[in-house]
Amino acid sequence: MTTNFRACALALTCLAALAAARAAAQQVATPRLDGSIELGMRGYLESVPVVQRSKLEEYRDLGAGAFLPAFWLRYWTGDGRYAVDLRARDVARGDQEYRLRAFRVGKGGLEADWGQLPHLFATNARMLGSASASSGFTLPTPRPTTADWNAAPLLAPARVRWEPARAALWAAPSSRLDLRVEYTRIGKSGERPMGMAFGSPGSNTREILEPIDQTVHTLRLTQSYAAARWQVQTAYTFSAFRNDASSVLADNPLVATNGATTGAARGRTALAPDNVAHTVNVAAAAALPLRSRVNASVSYAVHLQDVAFLPHTINSAISNPGLALPRTALGGDVRTSVIDVGAVSRALPALTLGLHFRRFDLSDRTGELVFPAHVVNDRSLATTEPEDARRFPFSRDNARAEARWTPVPALALRAEYGWERWARDTAVRDVGVTNEHTPRLAADLTPAPWLQLHASVSRAWKRGDGYTPLSDAELPLLRRFDMADRIRDRADVVVVVTPIEPVTLSGTFSARTDDYDRSVYGLQFDRGRAAGADVTWAPGPRLALSAGYLREATRVRQRSKYRQGTALDNPTFDWVSWTDDVVETLSGSVTATIVPGRLSAFATWARSRATSEWPATNPTTPAGGTAAQNTSATATNLPTLEDELTPARLMARVQLARDWSASVGFDYERLTERDFRTDGLLPATGSDIFLGAGPSGYRARVLWASIGFRPALGRARPIL
Repeated sequence: MTTNFRACALALTCLAALAAARAAAQQVATPRLDGSIELGMRGYLESVPVVQRSKLEEYRDLGAGAFLPAFWLRYWTGDGRYAVDLRARDVARGDQEYRLRAFRVGKGGLEADWGQLPHLFATNARMLGSASASSGFTLPTPRPTTADWNAAPLLAPARVRWEPARAALWAAPSSRLDLRVEYTRIGKSGERPMGMAFGSPGSNTREILEPIDQTVHTLRLTQSYAAARWQVQTAYTFSAFRNDASSVLADNPLVATNGATTGAARGRTALAPDNVAHTVNVAAAAALPLRSRVNASVSYAVHLQDVAFLPHTINSAISNPGLALPRTALGGDVRTSVIDVGAVSRALPALTLGLHFRRFDLSDRTGELVFPAHVVNDRSLATTEPEDARRFPFSRDNARAEARWTPVPALALRAEYGWERWARDTAVRDVGVTNEHTPRLAADLTPAPWLQLHASVSRAWKRGDGYTPLSDAELPLLRRFDMADRIRDRADVVVVVTPIEPVTLSGTFSARTDDYDRSVYGLQFDRGRAAGADVTWAPGPRLALSAGYLREATRVRQRSKYRQGTALDNPTFDWVSWTDDVVETLSGSVTATIVPGRLSAFATWARSRATSEWPATNPTTPAGGTAAQNTSATATNLPTLEDELTPARLMARVQLARDWSASVGFDYERLTERDFRTDGLLPATGSDIFLGAGPSGYRARVLWASIGFRPALGRARPIL
């Protein structure tokens, strides 16, 4: 059946159910039913080309035709002790959701959810050859020419769909004990773009579609017990990831015969392996004297992965004794633990004190693996330096102390001190330990009923215990930004003013500056600014207007050096680049009640424009190398990136009768983009083969209408 037919059939079924429910409710003294349904039709004034729909429908289903945006039905027993609640959204569409709950108030029940989450990657991808689950992506021999690739036909849209399903049972045998069992299954299917390399970076690569056939299973058991002054909860979680595709194969677009130096005729890339995890958690809280409270939680998780290794290479022309695998599978065993403790006290009416500490630790218990030789991109044999399977264990400690003082009702002052410590393995990271200290001051002021002010300032400084580059090929003075010394300043201000009752003005401003004050090379400076204002005006009960503006700007500075090989260290080959990002958003809305209880209208509009500029300079004119080297070392500006999104909606709603309402609307959405990295991208680009897919702008103009039915079946009760 088509989507439109399914939506209409479901709508008629739901309408019949609501009508029957209304008739049944009228036969009893106290109605115990409630519900609503909405059915609509959607059409485009002009068709949006398929190649432009990847962004329009990236995470949603906006197909033309019938749609059922919402359905709800709730049933209560006569004594009000039992209830069943069914809700649905976007029925029979690619982004549909359903939820069912049945419970006894205060005693327990069950619930079940199911839905679909689409992710559309590309509608303009092109590829030659054929594809199958067993043989991968194959090409004819001889290999296609550049002209053949650039004339390749369009593929079906590349998309992935998630289908999350959840079922839960809970019971409360007593007022103090609560038990819960929850199972979640997430199925993932489809395909998404991925790259496969056959040569060195920047040459002989091919973009293909990764097959997605994955499932995530999660089972969680929870037990809670609550006494008068303390509570405790224990939980166990089992999680399993299954991937029906262990690897993907693809023909080399440039080579048709295996060669020891020219490369492999086919490539193979391993995909995410199956794995499982077990997590145990215990949490407790207790009330103490002097209006104080303490809480703590401890969790421990074991992550296991033991999928068989693939051979080093699929290239039969490359062989070496060092390519023998040290063992057949990884035997992966990673442990994580979390300790979280907090306390708060309000012993004095005007003073609140708090302490918090959290420790996260990741350790790898997998046995050491050393590979005497390996193959790079199925093409190059490397035996000069054995490779070990490096891992990245670390621990992170966070502590925070805070005090909040309210000397008068109109003023609240807050002081806070935070500390963060990272400890890393120096065998795999450049810095062993970093410490960051962050004092912060904040104030909330309400000097008058019509004025509210919030302001905060903080300074953080991060320092490491020395920096040791792990590779001689790196610049000795390069600092990786996540481990580099840094000073961060931040300020935030929010003001809300209500000069007269129908008008509310608000303004926000935030400033952040990250100074990597000891980084000669790498990220040196990162500054962010954001300022905005909003105004709402309700001149009467039948009209409300709002408008807003927000500007966000970020400037980043990096410094590096052009090097020919690893030995050339010419001081004039330094270059500095800036990244200037600006996002401006302007929005407005109008809500009007034209005929009270009968006719209302709503309009909204927004415009968001983002630009990214990348100027670059050389502090000193490059010199001292060959003419070609001096030219390559000369910094150049990259083209500006731009995109602009303008969504708008105009709609009216009329109450046709007590149970019936109707809505009609017009939606407009326009996206324009300019990106030199993907504009005009062809499948054959030099010695690389792409899908030729990239974001594309669009303009969509949609007319829609819907009719809603909500019979007055009975009194509404909250879902507990």
